[in-house]
Amino acid sequence: MNNGIIFACFVMVGAVFKEYLCIVNFLKMIFRSKICDIIFQVLLPIVLIGLFFITNLILNMGEMRLYTILAFMFGYVLYGLTFYKILDNLHKTIYNKLTKIGGIKYTKLGRFLLK
Repeated sequence: MNNGIIFACFVMVGAVFKEYLCIVNFLKMIFRSKICDIIFQVLLPIVLIGLFFITNLILNMGEMRLYTILAFMFGYVLYGLTFYKILDNLHKTIYNKLTKIGGIKYTKLGRFLLK
């Protein structure tokens, strides 16, 4: 396969991993418990290794090269600089809206409507 295509694919894999971290942070905000933290800490290296090595096996026939690692890191950093802040703000907005909806059931109107 062409090295440029492999580089672009690994940039995308790095971006997908950064998006996974963004979603994990959102889920940690919603489900605040020690069990969720432990589960996500166990899943983090599994997802990282799975994304990187399965993509390397499929695209590059298992050959580990420096440019694949650099492409993965470049995608991770590039996503962090561009889309991460936008999606993080979106996740915080969604979380704030959900907590306001959850608080409505403790008001008089909420008790009346949610009987």
